[in-house]
Amino acid sequence: MQCTKRQQSLLLCVIIGLPCGFGVLLLSFSVVLLTRRWKINVQKRLCKNYFWKNQGFLLERLISSDKSANENTKIFSLEELEKATNNSDPTRIIGRGGHGMVYKGILSDQRVVAIKKSKFIEECEISQFINEVAVLSEINHRNIVKQFVCCLKTEVALLVYDYVSSGSLSEVLHADVSNDLSLSWGDYLRITL
Repeated sequence: MQCTKRQQSLLLCVIIGLPCGFGVLLLSFSVVLLTRRWKINVQKRLCKNYFWKNQGFLLERLISSDKSANENTKIFSLEELEKATNNSDPTRIIGRGGHGMVYKGILSDQRVVAIKKSKFIEECEISQFINEVAVLSEINHRNIVKQFVCCLKTEVALLVYDYVSSGSLSEVLHADVSNDLSLSWGDYLRITL
């Protein structure tokens, strides 16, 4: 069976084109894979640098030396808190303040928490901040919101608190008389004491 020149050139194109096409496809796939791996490594190094800058090792040491710290007291990963707040979804905002936003989050163990994302923190205040976080995580009182520590792998630390569904003390204290949250004078006196 004789092939015409056209069929021969078509066969030659197929023989050369298939390996070249697979080569380009393999090269493209490799570039995408290497780029992703590079971005992940850069992100890990950045998180490690933030953890070091925010004195995360000091906080780890303070928590591990505390005998009263329970299993809920821990330093969270950034990924866990991003997942809990659905990547800081605006519909999850439960409070705004001069220092940042507070988001409602649901952790992987189904605990509902409030996550405070500050705007900034002065570098000279980091040690004081870490000591304050360690002390607050030790407090266990029925009138004080429980702090589950924080995430230090971001530029500014994320604080994680127990979620209080009834709102803030400020909202209750300043509620209108017509509102269900209004307090009696006896309640105001009890809170003051």
